Amino acid sequence: MTCPFCGGEFSSQEIACPYCGNGNPEGIAFQNEVREKIERNKLLRPLLMKQKTPELVQRMLTRILIIMVGINILLLAFSFGIYLWGACPKEKTIPPEGFAMEYKSALVSENYYYTSFIENIYEWIDKWDKGELPEEDQVLELLKSGYMAIARTTEEPDDVREEIRITVKAFFLGYLAMTEEEMEFLQPGEDGSYDYAAPGDEDLRETVKRITERFGEER
Repeated sequence: MTCPFCGGEFSSQEIACPYCGNGNPEGIAFQNEVREKIERNKLLRPLLMKQKTPELVQRMLTRILIIMVGINILLLAFSFGIYLWGACPKEKTIPPEGFAMEYKSALVSENYYYTSFIENIYEWIDKWDKGELPEEDQVLELLKSGYMAIARTTEEPDDVREEIRITVKAFFLGYLAMTEEEMEFLQPGEDGSYDYAAPGDEDLRETVKRITERFGEER
């Protein structure tokens, strides 16, 4: 705008002419209006905040809910990962702690009967570690598989056959606490050979009964 007093050009929002210093009614009115709006906003602010509080609380609760859902998803994924990891087959070993003797769990032969005997050992120990007493039929199967592991190794090298015999007898002596008399069924015949048929159930029942009684007393 043009100052009516000196003719200088300046903004209409100025309260006075910067050249001659005379007041500008239009600028004074504008500045007063601005101050009134500021003061009015100061008075309305508490009311506006009070009105917006439920909305802010709702936003906060929504964010908390989203965070909790995210945490639960992560925990679920972690738990599922642990489950999958536990379900994956793992190489088993026979723990020597607490045993009367130390056993070798590594398979020295891929002979079917020997691997079956090792699997029976794993099943036995897993069940025992869970606080369960193996049933007599399971004990019987363990004894018979031990016999077959020795009897069916005639084609193996001498050192492998000896290793298998040591493993079988060590488990029977050290873990099952069997006596030499109870392990007579593992001995070869008079000609030094083994029958290919495992001992009959009736021949081993008394031994099985004594073994389960001993383990039952420990429990």
